[in-house]
Amino acid sequence: MPTTYTTVPSPTEATFDNTFQGLRDYDPVSFVANLVQTYGDIVRLPFGTQDIYLLNQPDFIRDVFVNKSSYFAKRKDTTSEGTYLHQISGILPLFEGQLGTTYAPIMVDAALHADGRWDAIHQEHNLLRVDIYKEVMRITLEIVFKTLFQADVEAEAGKVADAIVTMDVGYGFDPIAALLNDLVPSTPVSMTPEAEAARSYMLNLMLRLIQAHRAALPDSRSLFFWLLKQQENGQLTSDEQIADQALKIMFSMHEVTATTLSWAWYLLSQSPEVEARLHAELTSVLAGRTPTFEDLPNLPYTEMLLKEVRRLYPSVWIVGRFVRDDVSFGDYLVPAGSILLFSQRLLHRDRRYFVNPDRFDPLRWTQEAQAARPEFSYFPFSAGPRQCAGRDFAPTKDALILATLAQHWQARLVPGQQLEPYPQKSFTPRYGIQMTLHRR
Repeated sequence: MPTTYTTVPSPTEATFDNTFQGLRDYDPVSFVANLVQTYGDIVRLPFGTQDIYLLNQPDFIRDVFVNKSSYFAKRKDTTSEGTYLHQISGILPLFEGQLGTTYAPIMVDAALHADGRWDAIHQEHNLLRVDIYKEVMRITLEIVFKTLFQADVEAEAGKVADAIVTMDVGYGFDPIAALLNDLVPSTPVSMTPEAEAARSYMLNLMLRLIQAHRAALPDSRSLFFWLLKQQENGQLTSDEQIADQALKIMFSMHEVTATTLSWAWYLLSQSPEVEARLHAELTSVLAGRTPTFEDLPNLPYTEMLLKEVRRLYPSVWIVGRFVRDDVSFGDYLVPAGSILLFSQRLLHRDRRYFVNPDRFDPLRWTQEAQAARPEFSYFPFSAGPRQCAGRDFAPTKDALILATLAQHWQARLVPGQQLEPYPQKSFTPRYGIQMTLHRR
């Protein structure tokens, strides 16, 4: 399949500068999609003293993540990059060896708590209408706090969920500009007053949990244990810095599952055949009992379904890297100091690799279908030394929650609402997803 390389003409105020004016002024997904459609698999965009290169080819993604990963960094500043890699190496042990024995039961328990809450409301009112995004968020927050922080925030679950939704939609900056700011700090970030208040609440919650962790016996399974070790070593100097780091990690771990499962319930409500096949598998394998970690290999359709959700609504829709050294993609040279952008959203719906790419079809994920596609036409959790620390945690969490709840509940979309996949870091449902839940 030939690869094309084209340079975007010098930008004008109407075509490029307005890109960084905020989400209210443009659709960032359409912007990058139009660039690739117009100019090809490598697009160069002049941007001040640096160039931005937009990549859209699986072999190039493999080079960035695996073959030539040493040429790239997530931060321009080498100190920040070293801190990031140290964080990843420190977080990974929290997941390794605990997924099946410790974390999976917590995931199932959180889903069962939601099942009980839904059942109580359903019996009282004979109608259960919910924002499925907030409901899933309550489940995922319970899991993240109990697994990563060894803390129970169930008493504040509703307030925490509201704060996160407010923060999700209250950032006054555009996601591409924010990504560039992360790579090469330059773009001021603003938040609405409501989002600032929500962030202050969440930081204060983290500070309270840090103090409680200090007062208790040290628990090496807690993220706070590892972050406090960094404070002892001088890498983090204050509790406020620890709280900020904990909040960022909590967001990334929670958001992956909250968005995936929200869109899963929506897609199931629109796809009766897929829903019926999922129910048939759950009935055959589980026969009404609560799933366990050991059941997951016997639920292949559930796994395929969730892979397809992540294809259509990736938890991270665009990724960036700073180019440390001159590097070639095919016969095209990208100079050191440039910035790379590449989008899961674009490749995941690329017609070259996915027939009828906008259609929800879990059977794309049979072994035969996967083998027929380039490996990096799909990369929901990155790869290589900078891959997502929760690459196994999130799929396990998704599958156990869905298998627990879909046995007993069907979701139906409330008509007449505005559905908008809001492209911040992930495709957050900007106005939520109103659904009615029905006992099977």
